[in-house]
Amino acid sequence: MSEMKAYRFEQKGPIGDVLKLRTIEKPTQGPNESLVRVVASAINPSDAKNVEGGFPATTLPRTPGRDFAGVVQGGEYDGLEVWGTGGDHGIQSDGSHAEYIVIPNEGVTEKPKNLSFAQAAASGLGFLTAWSMVERAGVQKGSYVLVLGSSGAVGGAATQICKYIGATPVETARSEKPGAVNTSAESLELQIQAVTNGAGVDVVLDTVSDPLLFQKALRTLNRRGKYVVITTPRSPDGLLSFNALDLYRQDRSLVGVNTLNISFLDGIKIIKSLKAGFESGTLLPPPLIHEVDLQNEAETVKAYQGVLKGAKGKYVLVSSK
Repeated sequence: MSEMKAYRFEQKGPIGDVLKLRTIEKPTQGPNESLVRVVASAINPSDAKNVEGGFPATTLPRTPGRDFAGVVQGGEYDGLEVWGTGGDHGIQSDGSHAEYIVIPNEGVTEKPKNLSFAQAAASGLGFLTAWSMVERAGVQKGSYVLVLGSSGAVGGAATQICKYIGATPVETARSEKPGAVNTSAESLELQIQAVTNGAGVDVVLDTVSDPLLFQKALRTLNRRGKYVVITTPRSPDGLLSFNALDLYRQDRSLVGVNTLNISFLDGIKIIKSLKAGFESGTLLPPPLIHEVDLQNEAETVKAYQGVLKGAKGKYVLVSSK
């Protein structure tokens, strides 16, 4: 039996208690599948929440991980450097926090040549989520887009994608910063008018879900504007509240985006469409990447816990095998 190392959780609970590095059977590809040696795999907040029990659909035992970059082993794509993200990896099929993963041949897509394996793995889910938000909001060339959490992985990707398609992103900060809207201010509307030369914003992309900020940002939307939410609110009850007048009087819309509803193959189509942007240098991977040795269980657990607490930068498991 051929074996490999993989992170596993057999029950959901605190990361330090349930996430373990195990030796398990190496997967074998079936018809129309490819075996990928995982060189790098990012740790996302959703991976950490998954281990702790945040996703009821997850079946056990399971290897977590949704982002990866690696090299195809054998078959018609042998030796090809690939990347991928999303789908049910880590949920109802084993994910990428392992030495190998099997993917459908339809999902084999070459990674951007100018990105390292760590950079490619670090870019997957952030850009997939950001593109999904932009698409669902109907952002077009010339749109003004307020990006809440623009310094984060998804917010930073959304800012880049807006520029890539010809929209104008309005960046944010929690204090005074040139060219950015200070979200700690009592009201955002005058700031928005100033940075958009009176145009206002057509879309709000909210990667934060802070209840108070939600209320303030909703009021900045133009008529028929769209407000997109991707994450659980930062409130004890998990609720967002607002004055309905702020919504319906201006024909505004609230939109929820959940990347768990995007299949692996649909996710591959999205990141494949962004490949040219990365190779031209128009789109850039996260600027701060922390590499963690896949074989180091203690450091991996610490990385998971740090990601759950909102640590700066992107944590990526790397394998030298």
